[in-house]
Amino acid sequence: MNRLTKLNLYSVLSDLQQASSIGLLESLINQNLKHQMNISWVKIVFNENQPGAGQHIPSNDYFSNSQPLNIENYPKANVSFIKKTKFKKSEIVFLTKVSNAISINLDRLIKIEYTEFLKQQWDSTFDAISTPLCLTDEKFNILRTNRSYSEQIMFPSSQITGTNAFQAFLGSSEISFKMEKGQSYFTSVAHRQVSREQHDYEIHCQLITQPQQPTHFSNKQYLIMFKDITEQKKMEKQIIESAKMAELGTIGSSIAHELNNPLAGMLSFIQLIKMEMNKDSDLYSDIDEMEKATLRCKEIVENLLGFSRQHNFDEQEEINISDIILQSIKINELQTKTKGIEVKFQPSNSNEFITLGNRNLLTQAIGHLIQESSISLQECMKSSSSFQPVINILISPHQQGCTLKIIDNRTSANLYTPFQSGKSLGVTVAYKIIKDHEAIMELFSQPNMGVEARITFKRPDLLDKRQVFDGEI
Repeated sequence: MNRLTKLNLYSVLSDLQQASSIGLLESLINQNLKHQMNISWVKIVFNENQPGAGQHIPSNDYFSNSQPLNIENYPKANVSFIKKTKFKKSEIVFLTKVSNAISINLDRLIKIEYTEFLKQQWDSTFDAISTPLCLTDEKFNILRTNRSYSEQIMFPSSQITGTNAFQAFLGSSEISFKMEKGQSYFTSVAHRQVSREQHDYEIHCQLITQPQQPTHFSNKQYLIMFKDITEQKKMEKQIIESAKMAELGTIGSSIAHELNNPLAGMLSFIQLIKMEMNKDSDLYSDIDEMEKATLRCKEIVENLLGFSRQHNFDEQEEINISDIILQSIKINELQTKTKGIEVKFQPSNSNEFITLGNRNLLTQAIGHLIQESSISLQECMKSSSSFQPVINILISPHQQGCTLKIIDNRTSANLYTPFQSGKSLGVTVAYKIIKDHEAIMELFSQPNMGVEARITFKRPDLLDKRQVFDGEI
């Protein structure tokens, strides 16, 4: 009998080792003991509230033997064996040994299931992070990526396992060589082309595995994060530009107030001289030009003051964009003519070019664009003595208003990126003013093909007359 019990126990132990789940373990025990002891049913119960926990209680025709399992965190866990005949003493001793084996294997399966649950939770959390992440070995070869990383490079994680993480994401593995040996944390900035646009990424590389694995395994793993900071950098530049404009407004306002008093005195004396002078005098035309120049200075000062305050809808009027262009050209005429820059424009009084807005602000905006083109063309002239700078200004009607184009012939091997160059103060001001007028400003460029600033204005009847023009950037 003892030999038979041993054999039976080994048979049960063999089946227990094959179980990969609690349900399968229960089924294997049932089959084994049914063959060995005519057991009708085996039921494992972890607590009294478990569904079906009371179903193992035998009827008058069956006999039951329950054995405690002594599983951590499950003090009431037990296993019940049910058969049609009474249990012998030797069978109860044997079932006690089986129960101990079940307890050990259940503990193993519970830990496996809990580990699998934690793994699923980790995978779900890892994939839910919107920032591209990947786990790599010590040579930065990919072990695992999250969903965002795979979506950005358009390859599933399984296809890029073993590939250099930087090469797969950035198209270059150069950063791999920047990290010093033994360094546990590293950060860098890199660029990546996304839909023909350059995006800036902040890269963080962190050693996450402690040296506690066997020596024949690699004990270094890195978590690498690729954070897209393109929009953040744009916002930072906008904040810097806003600070510049706020400071410029303060300085401009102070200068304008200081200039107002002497200009008022000069204008008064010039007008008095003009009133007392005979129109046939040889000096009359000179005095008249002096008056016009002083009035122009006064207008500039008023524009400077206007820049630092809000402009409400009461200052709106119907204006011809052609007149605004002419005025802007005159403001920049000294700079363009003295530098040899030709400005081409064919004015028009057509009603097709009428819009609603603030004359001074629109003059300022277009003037900034002409000035920006002029500065860029001067840089081209420095690099080539044979370069002939030209600014073409075109205006054309469309169904909902008119379109203004300011096109220069600058030569550059790079695309025009005013908001990334640090020289975009005037362009930023122009963009804000034009946006406040419910118009659309776009910049187009191709290497060695010049730059085009395109502004699309709406007809007066399509504009909201209650808008407030904000001179602040």
